[in-house]
Amino acid sequence: MENYFSEDSPFIVHDTRKHRWDVPYHVEAVNIRGTILLANNRTFISGKTILDLGCHFGTWSMLALKLAARHVTGLDSDPKLISHANALFSDEGTIPESYTFMVGNVMDILKTLPDKCFDTILCLGLLYYLPDPYSILREMKRIAREAIILDTFTASYCAIQGKDSPDILSRIKPETFELPLLFHSLTQSDKQSYHVPHIVRKTDTNLTILTCPTQSLLELYAESLSLSMQKLDWNPFLKNPTMTWQELMSHEAKKASHWTDIYATGVRVSYVLSM
Repeated sequence: MENYFSEDSPFIVHDTRKHRWDVPYHVEAVNIRGTILLANNRTFISGKTILDLGCHFGTWSMLALKLAARHVTGLDSDPKLISHANALFSDEGTIPESYTFMVGNVMDILKTLPDKCFDTILCLGLLYYLPDPYSILREMKRIAREAIILDTFTASYCAIQGKDSPDILSRIKPETFELPLLFHSLTQSDKQSYHVPHIVRKTDTNLTILTCPTQSLLELYAESLSLSMQKLDWNPFLKNPTMTWQELMSHEAKKASHWTDIYATGVRVSYVLSM
């Protein structure tokens, strides 16, 4: 595996998400995820125009350029992150004509884009923050000429997310998560380093809805949109390949887990959806 980002890379140093139990942004996780999601799919990256949805401050956009993408366009709803992305790319001496960053609501922006205007769309860690994943996938299919690279949580994340999950799961049979269903749960809108839109109610904390399809529903979405669906293989990097998502129920189990456990258990899945 190639190290696309070093320990002292500003894309690692400035990321506050290093210690998350599920998807940490420390150097090992970033490089392995970069290998599985982008480098192993460079036929859809090198020489291509890339749209990076929910780009944060541009880590995957930068990796796409390292893999010889022709141009990357990053989109995020948080203006602070886009400002940070522009600063990081400028500091790295990136050719200005090779990238563009935009602030905006993903669905609103996608609706304004013409058909087949990007070769490849990256949707890495965004789909579950959007209230209507099927409509987003349909728009992405309209816009992408070649492929959508998707990395997302599934319904089982809703099942283990939050302190009330053991009580909720006691009322739901495990086989239910094999059905083509959409699950929802609440999460805080104000994260440590970014803000999630779609606030649904306000108490002492702003909340938003997570929207997570089961794997079978994701596959049904792809079939109905006539997309070819290739599930990406995480096996070379899994530390606990036989773990189940039910074993990640408690706070203690999450803290003790390896970050690849989300992929071993199907809590998170990755696909290339090609036209």
